[in-house]
Amino acid sequence: MRKIINEIKTRIINNEMINKNDKVYIDRFFRSKLNISRITELIQNENFDSVEILDVFNSLLSNISDEGLPENSIEQFYNVALLKSFPNVLDYELDEKYNKVSIIFLEILRCFIKYEK
Repeated sequence: MRKIINEIKTRIINNEMINKNDKVYIDRFFRSKLNISRITELIQNENFDSVEILDVFNSLLSNISDEGLPENSIEQFYNVALLKSFPNVLDYELDEKYNKVSIIFLEILRCFIKYEK
């Protein structure tokens, strides 16, 4: 269990979009017993629903985002993932100001998906 939590933290901290202030907040987030308990609960219950994961990591994402979270976060994150695989699939432009938080959320999801396999 600790392995996935450490992997999530490492993947976030090592992302090139993360700055020094973000790293301080990320470290604080992962030292919180409440946050670790909530992550552990997701893992134990095998609850890898993206909305539930977003709920657990909402405060972390809000604090490391330069612009806060998008109004419809899950849709934004889904569209960013979609564009990574299919660059011409959307007929509108995504708001670039949420790119950082979208990429970080996708990194978190990747860890849960890897664990689920």
